[in-house]
Amino acid sequence: MSRITCLTLATILCSCSTKNNRDFTIQEGPWTATLISVDDACQMGLADNVGDTNDYIIELVDDGDAFTVTPDTSDSGQMDPDFTCTLEDNDFVCEPEGEAGDTMDWRDSGVDAIVQSTYTFSGDFSSETTGTFNIEIQLTCEGSQCGEMAESMEVGSFPCASTQAFSTSAG
Repeated sequence: MSRITCLTLATILCSCSTKNNRDFTIQEGPWTATLISVDDACQMGLADNVGDTNDYIIELVDDGDAFTVTPDTSDSGQMDPDFTCTLEDNDFVCEPEGEAGDTMDWRDSGVDAIVQSTYTFSGDFSSETTGTFNIEIQLTCEGSQCGEMAESMEVGSFPCASTQAFSTSAG
């Protein structure tokens, strides 16, 4: 086998075995996310927040195949959860520490409804300093009074899903 053939074969094997085919490394440190669009099928009033920004810190882990997101809540006093995100090429999916949703059981209040909210976090990087981050909120309800609960919560109806899209940048 010639030396060039060996090098070519080694390059192919290495590129096939790697999890991420990015030409860049995501920048660690402070980032800002700006809400740029909303698909609010749940009619939660999320469009009112377009243009709002959130600050957070990214730290690479697992040899750059994953990263953590720590919201910077120093100014707001808010207790947002940390996220661990797994990279696949330029795309990522995240799991928050703790629950990725909530169950509201209204039966103790005399309302036959259990409302479940589930959050999905994902996005992609277009460079080492820019990307998008998406939050999908899904609402479902079980019980005979889900219509009344949707009206009380001022959401369209159950089930529904709303998505927020953020533009993100380092710095």
